[in-house]
Amino acid sequence: MFSEKKMMHTAMPQQVESKPNSTTERANQKADPLPILSNTKEGNQNKFLSQVGKKDDKGLDPSFDQSIIESAADKTDTPDVSISEVDSPTTPDKMMQKRIPPRVGTEVDVIVNKGSATLSVANQDAGNGTVLVNEKETLTLGKGTHKITLKGKDQTTPGNSGKLNLVAKSGDKQVATSNGFSVAAIPQNWSVKLLSVLDNAADPNSKVGMSVTNSWESDSGDLNDLDQAERSESVEKAIATGIFSSATAKNSTYKAAKTGSITDTHAVGPREQLKSVGESVNNQTFKFLDKRTGAAEIPATNSGFEIARSIKNGVSVEKFTFQVTKSGKGVTANGITSKAGSGSATSGEINLP
Repeated sequence: MFSEKKMMHTAMPQQVESKPNSTTERANQKADPLPILSNTKEGNQNKFLSQVGKKDDKGLDPSFDQSIIESAADKTDTPDVSISEVDSPTTPDKMMQKRIPPRVGTEVDVIVNKGSATLSVANQDAGNGTVLVNEKETLTLGKGTHKITLKGKDQTTPGNSGKLNLVAKSGDKQVATSNGFSVAAIPQNWSVKLLSVLDNAADPNSKVGMSVTNSWESDSGDLNDLDQAERSESVEKAIATGIFSSATAKNSTYKAAKTGSITDTHAVGPREQLKSVGESVNNQTFKFLDKRTGAAEIPATNSGFEIARSIKNGVSVEKFTFQVTKSGKGVTANGITSKAGSGSATSGEINLP
């Protein structure tokens, strides 16, 4: 015989479904609203759906929040735009002010992740400067990665540095902006060329050596654009032996940059006193200031040179020869560092006295 095993349980009350007893009751019942999932397009749609069915004689519940739809549309339709730094690749690393030259294009990356946007340069006027975007005043871009070109027209006047911005707009709404920048040309790319050899054996008080032409460029391609820039040399003694051991390096003051060239003389004398051997090497670089951006003491790109002088014994112990050579070389002079300029010049051997 098997005995029945007792089961412990708790009786559950039966649920009785309450049904509306009339068509009117069914019509008056309201469904529970759907939950708001998140502050996203989908969440706003659910909130919208939760209010569907709440109607008055005009078709909607008077308490219906129309801003829900507007908010969702705003989050969905606003373009997502990013703009890279605006600064010319010819701007030296030591120059903190961001700028582009006139006349020459400067590339900027613009990424439109969503929607479309219209680009323009804000705050343009006669003082701040003027700029074209792909040769236009405005440029509309769709979704994608774009490389656009900014070209300066009118340069920034002194005292108005950094007030221009590349902006992206959707209608009247600004959705992205770049760093501030100016339009300003700067000097760069120095070169040297022999002008003349200084060798007047008839004058014992004359100096021997050479004159050279130092030239440079504007990064705009037009030297006239450098009317608010000045340039100066920086010379530092690297080696000095023998007759040159007490020699000092001389530095010129700032001079107008728009001239594009200047005569530089490398000579020693008077020649009748050059009666012992020695060697001298000086490092020379160039720097500039720019009144449009307020930048000063900026190392000029590709402006480094080495200037070597030597006096050696000639055909006899009483005779000597002198030679000076200048050539492009990456050097530092008095804290101003620059890569090599171009060209070279030499006096050749000059017989002394």
